[in-house]
Amino acid sequence: MILFREFPECLKGSLRSLSARNGSSASELEWPQYEKRTFTLGIICRTFSVVGIHSKALTNNSAAFLYTSGFSHTTTQQHQYLINTPQAGAPRRDYISREDLKRLRTFRILPNLIKIPLFFGMMIFLAWLAWTTESSLLKWSAYLALGYLWMSIVTFMHDATHNTLFKKPWMNWVFGIVSMIPLMASFISFKDDHMEHHRYNRSPKDPDAFTMGKRGVLDFVAFYGYILAGALLSFVHFNFIYPFQRFNVRKWAIHLFETLLKIACYWTLLVWAQKHGVLGKTLEVWLVPVFIFSLFNSIRFIAEHYETPWNQGQLVGSRTVTSNPLHSFFWNNINWHIGHHIYPSVPWYNLIELHDLMRPAIAASGAIVEKSYSGVFVRALIRGPESEQRLESMLAKRRPVIA
Repeated sequence: MILFREFPECLKGSLRSLSARNGSSASELEWPQYEKRTFTLGIICRTFSVVGIHSKALTNNSAAFLYTSGFSHTTTQQHQYLINTPQAGAPRRDYISREDLKRLRTFRILPNLIKIPLFFGMMIFLAWLAWTTESSLLKWSAYLALGYLWMSIVTFMHDATHNTLFKKPWMNWVFGIVSMIPLMASFISFKDDHMEHHRYNRSPKDPDAFTMGKRGVLDFVAFYGYILAGALLSFVHFNFIYPFQRFNVRKWAIHLFETLLKIACYWTLLVWAQKHGVLGKTLEVWLVPVFIFSLFNSIRFIAEHYETPWNQGQLVGSRTVTSNPLHSFFWNNINWHIGHHIYPSVPWYNLIELHDLMRPAIAASGAIVEKSYSGVFVRALIRGPESEQRLESMLAKRRPVIA
């Protein structure tokens, strides 16, 4: 009986230490991701509790081990770095009550049943319009709207990476894989990359922090290249670079399955188009909106973290853009980004309420909330890629305004 009473406290303590190093609350840990490591740590805790070693003696170091041991690319040196960074060592904070968090995490199917068919229906209509109209104005208006609506689908896909779009994990996988086929990107690569981004937000290990560097020639090429050709660079990154750098056998198997599925779909479409003499028209209706989407996505992507404090955790390392109700509706509240980074298991339809509950913490921390995507994006276009020294200078000028 003593053994089983000791085990939960040991595990809870370890998870608290783990969550502090991860920059989120203990309740935010995704169980499937940590299940095997948590079970192993539990066995260790139970063993030590039998021989009389108090569980608190394990929490400081074992939680850090639990956090890093599941990632094959993490070395001992990287593990030490993780513990010593300001982000990793930040004290655990609960920015809203546990009751509110539990309520906000409650899954509701109705918002998805309304918006997902609505957005896909609008995209089918716009594709039909672009295909059939003789008016250049109508055709390009349809392309622009299609590119904008691809942002709607991608933000749904983003929720699928966090397993918050549907209650059953396999449904999130299906939606993610299928929705990425027209965009020519790998869902498992995006999901893995995105989890790394959340884990190491605005730090040297953040895979999405390419806007930070030394402001050398390659930094400028990467920064403006992403803005102009984000779809092409994402195709190369998610289909080739990231898998070769990070994937194990299991992830390679999923990635190859996705790749073969996409090839089969593309082959079928292109053979049909060639047979009916509409290959050029088919490629235009498919690829022009994808290019327009990549421009919208670059604006959103840069606005979420550009010129936020470096290596200071999730709260101040993200930006919320209040924007307008149109963007919030069609982009599924992705603009309310600070709350998402603190509590990624809160689904899209509760992010505005989450932001309202977090307002005191956001104000007290000086986390950045701005009104306009275009304002952040134009500033980024003018200033270009970041460097730590330049960022510190920018933030120093901003602090009196925040205060």
